[in-house]
Amino acid sequence: MGRLVTDRDRGEANALGLVMVAPVAIGVALLVLWTGRKVDTDAQVQAASSAAVQAAVRQRTAGAAAASARATATAMLVDAKACAGGPAIAIDTSQFRPGGTVSVTVTCSPSSDDLAPLAPHPATFTASAAATIDPYRAEALP
Repeated sequence: MGRLVTDRDRGEANALGLVMVAPVAIGVALLVLWTGRKVDTDAQVQAASSAAVQAAVRQRTAGAAAASARATATAMLVDAKACAGGPAIAIDTSQFRPGGTVSVTVTCSPSSDDLAPLAPHPATFTASAAATIDPYRAEALP
């Protein structure tokens, strides 16, 4: 009776396979991180513009509305990775009166310093929000 000889694959990885797979895996991981950062920054900019315009319409004067909107948006966008250099905020209070509107536009660029190997192009996110001032409110406090 003869011996049964079998060649079995022992599951060993060869060096060429690792050399080819590792850069692709790192590239995919960086792409996922960059995409996540873009989605997060977009959501933060949208939320900041909405909150800023809501803070503005609760004020009694156009100057106070602009200051409140700017303070609210700035306070919401303090994450340096999400908004490198701080937000750019444009506030339109030209229609500030009962029944009028206020609009806020927030612009932000996420930092890509820690994702340098991917070398993503700079992205800028802009969100605008508008709100109507209560038409039945008194123009001045009694």
